[in-house]
Amino acid sequence: MHGLSLYKVGLSGPAYAPGAWVKFNWQTLSEHTSVIVLVLHCLKMHRLHRASIGFLGSVIIAYCVYRIFIPWSSNVTLWYYEMLPYSSILLYCEGIAFMLLAMVGGALVHISSVTWSDHLNISSIAVLYITYIVSMSFSFIYFRSFKQQTKHFRKTQEQFILKGLNEQRNTVYGKDFHFSKIHSLQDLKAKHPLTTYSHYEKYVDRICNGELNVMTKEKPIRLTITSGTTGKGKKIPYTEQSLLQLVKPMRFLAPRILSQMFPGQLSPLQQKLLIYTAPKSRPLEGGIRVGPGFMIEQSYKKYLIANTTPPSGFFICTEFEACYVHMLFGIRDRYLKEISAAFTPALMAALKILEEHWEQMLNDIETGSLYSKLDLPLDIREDLEQHIRGTCNPDRVQFLRKEFKAGFDDICRRIWPRLRVITSIDLCECAETLKKTYTKGIPIVPQFYLSTEGLHGINVDVLKPPPYQYVLLPNSLMFEFIPVQNSDEENPETYFGDEVKVGENYEMVLTNWTCGLYRFRFGDVIKVVKFYNQCPVIEFQYRYGQLMSIRGEKVDEACLFEAVKKTLNRWPGLKLVDYACAESLLAPDSVRRPGPDYYMIFIEVEGSENVIRIASELPKYLDVELCEQACLYKRFRDNISLGPVDVQLVKPGGFANLKRYIIENSTASVNQFKQPRKLKTSGVITCILNQTLST
Repeated sequence: MHGLSLYKVGLSGPAYAPGAWVKFNWQTLSEHTSVIVLVLHCLKMHRLHRASIGFLGSVIIAYCVYRIFIPWSSNVTLWYYEMLPYSSILLYCEGIAFMLLAMVGGALVHISSVTWSDHLNISSIAVLYITYIVSMSFSFIYFRSFKQQTKHFRKTQEQFILKGLNEQRNTVYGKDFHFSKIHSLQDLKAKHPLTTYSHYEKYVDRICNGELNVMTKEKPIRLTITSGTTGKGKKIPYTEQSLLQLVKPMRFLAPRILSQMFPGQLSPLQQKLLIYTAPKSRPLEGGIRVGPGFMIEQSYKKYLIANTTPPSGFFICTEFEACYVHMLFGIRDRYLKEISAAFTPALMAALKILEEHWEQMLNDIETGSLYSKLDLPLDIREDLEQHIRGTCNPDRVQFLRKEFKAGFDDICRRIWPRLRVITSIDLCECAETLKKTYTKGIPIVPQFYLSTEGLHGINVDVLKPPPYQYVLLPNSLMFEFIPVQNSDEENPETYFGDEVKVGENYEMVLTNWTCGLYRFRFGDVIKVVKFYNQCPVIEFQYRYGQLMSIRGEKVDEACLFEAVKKTLNRWPGLKLVDYACAESLLAPDSVRRPGPDYYMIFIEVEGSENVIRIASELPKYLDVELCEQACLYKRFRDNISLGPVDVQLVKPGGFANLKRYIIENSTASVNQFKQPRKLKTSGVITCILNQTLST
């Protein structure tokens, strides 16, 4: 800046002391040139070296200190600045410029001190680091705002709903339900009915026909469809506001909480492994795209740099190929910090593919070409091969081959020593299997409690063992609570978040005006365990649609799982793979027993025991365990209103076949799928019956 300013004086100003000017100009030019040459030398290196980056940062800091402080001792410099118009402004601008440059130097020193993922280039490092700085800055503000909202939960909820009602008052739905006359939470409770999805179907149909301003003022960008694994999928309009409401806590709250749980252990330049299979494209309805809630669009490519898989790998629509590619690129990175999957079964599937195909993956890395039998679109294959070609690290391949040959018990910790956490939205029984096999010693945590209808809460203590607890997000949805004993009433009384009692179970009711849902009963039952400031902290209990209840006994998933687990514990050589249950009245006549209705329980196991030999003993022990877990079930068994359970052993791979059947015959995508514990359609029950062992 000195050089530029003084050059102007040399051209147009009076010729004061020309000799001094010439000497000073050449000195400045020399200094700038030296720094530029050093920067360019470092930037043109294909492989970055930590020492070079740290040295460059130190040089920049030293140079800035020199330029800020040393020149002020030079009378020549001060004299020439006094001759310039706006001299004080120029001095301040130069000081600020060099301070900013010093901050860049500090960033380079910091970058040199943290862990980097393998295969990062200069542009990737720059983008990741700048994203980290911006994200951390916003997360500080967002976290403070979140804590304030939890201190004023009722007020925040009222502000949230009144803002939404005001925005949506001129929609078709807003006019039908007189939003302009609702001025408080109590007004909403008194003037708007409790709803289920059937209440909205006619409005959704109008949206599908291309009509605008029906449920939301903002045009829907997607009709988000629920999985439909337990029934017909529901279509919910998503707007830009809906997505923003989901993204903000994920982008600004979750990383801050993880960094607090693992201080100094998660570098901004370490990548993560995201397991994701692209959903198959669906036809447009009313000019609006239809798809699952968790869907990576082409426009999101620039945000995928934090993952080990190149962006094109997130647009593979077949599960095997997608998991193969994710694991292939994941195992190259020795400094992986996090693995993420929507549901833990997706991670289990990916790790099994790694176990079965690791030799081929290592061959792909060594040859720089992908397995020829992968069914990939040509453009995706070419892009992925471009990323893998010429990047083989022989030492890494040799290390991986040695570890894979040693077996896959505890494999994640062995091949990724810097891996600190595995995150998943939904943890099912599969998580327990992972903890005992592939992922020993690595915490598997759910960061969020969410559904297609919205983001409900966040886990602020991810290292706490289960049952997991979630702080409700006051400015994300509006919550009401129905005491679970009143859920069967036609119009039960609801309570707001500041009115619930610790230790009680409630059916949750939500309002998400960004999607056009009001006082919506989506079926989740939760338990209030404590308060975070004035905000309820909850534990998920079960979903109403998954209750086994032939005679009103209401056996939930937790009871069923505990009974199955305790039954199988009688045979130490057995390990549970998966299970499901159905009510006998839905079974084909050819397999249904005469007499009172009963539970049909399907179990897939593996291990050293002779499963055919013990099959006849399973029903007796499982029935006893169910009676111990559920008192109402025992009462109905005692009075013979319910028959004894029927246990069907499933062939190895039977539940994998059931998964394929459900995905092909429902609205579920691979990423959305989680094994339904209650099978509710005759087609699904017939499918699993065809997978049972002959006893």
